[in-house]
Amino acid sequence: MIVQAGNIPMLKNAFRAALALTLGLGATQVHAQNIVGGGASGMPTMSVPASNIQGMSGSSGVSGLSSPPNPFSSPSSGSSSITSGSTDTSRIYAGFEYLLWDIPNRSVRIPVGTVGDTNSLGVLNQPATSLLGGNSTNYGNWTPGMKLNFGVWYDDNHSYGSNLSFLWMFSQKSTYMAQSDGNGNPVISRPFFDTLFATEDVRLLSFPGANTGGYLTQSTVRMWGAEVNPLICSIFGDSTFNLSFLTGFKYLYFNETYNIRDSSNAIGPGSIFYLGNAFGAGYGTSVLDHVVAANHFYGWNLGLQFHGELSNFLFDVAGKVAIGANEEVVDIYGATTLLRNNVYVQGTPGGLLAQPSNSGSFDKFNFAVMPELNASIGYRIIPGVEIHLTYSLMYVSSFVRAPDQLLARQINSGIVPSSPNYGVGGSGPAPVTYLDRSDFTAQSIGINLTLSY
Repeated sequence: MIVQAGNIPMLKNAFRAALALTLGLGATQVHAQNIVGGGASGMPTMSVPASNIQGMSGSSGVSGLSSPPNPFSSPSSGSSSITSGSTDTSRIYAGFEYLLWDIPNRSVRIPVGTVGDTNSLGVLNQPATSLLGGNSTNYGNWTPGMKLNFGVWYDDNHSYGSNLSFLWMFSQKSTYMAQSDGNGNPVISRPFFDTLFATEDVRLLSFPGANTGGYLTQSTVRMWGAEVNPLICSIFGDSTFNLSFLTGFKYLYFNETYNIRDSSNAIGPGSIFYLGNAFGAGYGTSVLDHVVAANHFYGWNLGLQFHGELSNFLFDVAGKVAIGANEEVVDIYGATTLLRNNVYVQGTPGGLLAQPSNSGSFDKFNFAVMPELNASIGYRIIPGVEIHLTYSLMYVSSFVRAPDQLLARQINSGIVPSSPNYGVGGSGPAPVTYLDRSDFTAQSIGINLTLSY
């Protein structure tokens, strides 16, 4: 069979139509008139039944006929396309989050201050004695903070990635004060059990017509941390819905101070005592008991995180457990100062609850675990810009808090610099350091802005 050159264009178009019908590719036109209406002048006509080419849209004007799509052309405006459903193929992201932290308050487990009359002097177990405050921190319900989160994905489906985050809580203070008036009313004292005489006693701060004074308690807390997860590996899913495994390192620092500072000033016929000596009007003593508790948690982090998208709404949940050690550091210090007309005269180590026997720096590592739960719901405003509402809950199994370390109220008044019994013979047990531990829980809510590229 000899194929004339004039028949080649017609055969080419027929072959294209057959190929497109077989493979279902593309969406452009092969003109039906080249198939049905005849080719070049004098050329034989090939007839293709309409049933074989129905559904194809052509421009030939032949009713009911349409041309097959061309696999090599761009889709027309009316054509449909199939997508994977993955709407986020960004590789780099950064999150900026404003947080409100809820830090549990802590109480000193012994009485800090009392109020009484001129007979009871504020001594415990006396009918006219009542407890005053200041033995508990009061940081309020929410303390502000920040969190920064940076990450990278190594593929468009977010199958592998790494991230780095930093968090911190702004320093927060809690203060309580009890103070007499200028005449020494009411009677304010700091109670303790005197081991020298085996009886309840007080450091008298104010007394009508003889002494003015009071005490101030102040606690301060701050926290910051960092987390790096060099491996985030998708278990299943794509960037729209996926469950990932993560592993890395976590560090958390928590520092808390607790101070009790008191003062007693002699007026009229009154007197104060310093190192066993009495001083009259114009003189005063100031006593400080100071505690700092610091925690340094180091742990290897393991966790799972879920990410889901529904239209422009975003859902994230992550559960992690860090296993490691907490370095617990406690510093205790006490001092007593002699003042004249509120001007420093002399100072000596030792306060009331913080004596040389329980003062110093104490450091110990303890095994600890730190589970953490993070959840958020967000909205993609435009591609690359998201806003999230977040919640976080963390727990540490071994922790030191500053108010817990002042446990000993059994004091030998013979070694207390502000006591009238200072230097008196006899001995009794001195306060010791317990390095008391507990667990720790904190939670936060926040608003997050994430930018991705």
